[in-house]
Order: sequence, then C-alpha cells, then structure tokens
Amino acid sequence: MSRYVSQKRERRTSRWLPVIGLILAALLAVVSYLVAFPLVELGRDQSQTIDDAYADLREQFAGYDWYVDNARYHGNNIVEILVAMVLWLVLMGLAMLAVGVAVYGTDPERRAWRQMGPPPANRKAVVKQLKKDLKEVKRQEREFKRKKH
Repeated sequence: MSRYVSQKRERRTSRWLPVIGLILAALLAVVSYLVAFPLVELGRDQSQTIDDAYADLREQFAGYDWYVDNARYHGNNIVEILVAMVLWLVLMGLAMLAVGVAVYGTDPERRAWRQMGPPPANRKAVVKQLKKDLKEVKRQEREFKRKKH
C-alpha cells in the first residue's frame, strides 16, 4: 500500500505566447503606420497651427544630412513616422493592459496573493498566519522524522 497522492496538474502556459506577442506588436505597428497618414491629414485640416508645426518639423529635419541622405526610404514623412510611433506605443500599452487583465483571472487559487500573506497592518491576521506556518513546519518535521526511521 503506497502513500502516493496524485498531484493536481498545473496548467502550462503556451510556448507560442512570445511569438503571438511579437506578431501582435508587428500588426499594431502596421496598423499604426496606416492610420498615421489620415490622422496627420485630419490634424492639418483641423488647425492651421498644427499644419504650421508639421511644416516646421519637416523643415527642421530637412536640415540634417543623415535625414536628407535617406529621403528615398522615408519620403519626407517624418511627421507621419513620429505619429505612427506614438500611436504604436499607445496601442501596445492598451494591448498589454488587456492581456494583463485577461491573464489575471487564470489563477483560480490566487497562489501569488496567498504566498504574499496578509497585509502587515492587520496584526491579527499576521499572527494567525505565523501560527499556521509554524504548525505546517512542525507537521513537515514530524513527517520527515517518520520517513527517516
């Protein structure tokens, strides 16, 4: 007669999760770049101040040699590129928030919260937890001694 007790199997996370995250980041970058052009045009149409600021930014970057030398790659779209970068950061932040909220609910036992223990301000709960931990350690010690003999 054995004392083997089957352990509850923990759910493993998918090994494809990082790949999915990379694909999500790339897709959001493409979406940001495609949305940036109409967004910049909308801003230019809405306000003359924004249009002037965009023109000043383009002129400022046109003065840099490294920018002019690589104009065939970006086509003087510095404003659109900067707007796309900011939009991508915002979308990635929202995506990380959504994933964090979705993943938070996957631990039914709330193992992390349980391991942290009660808040230090609640002295009664801390004392109760310490007594419980001490009792568990004594039980483990008795079991260890029993197996040893």
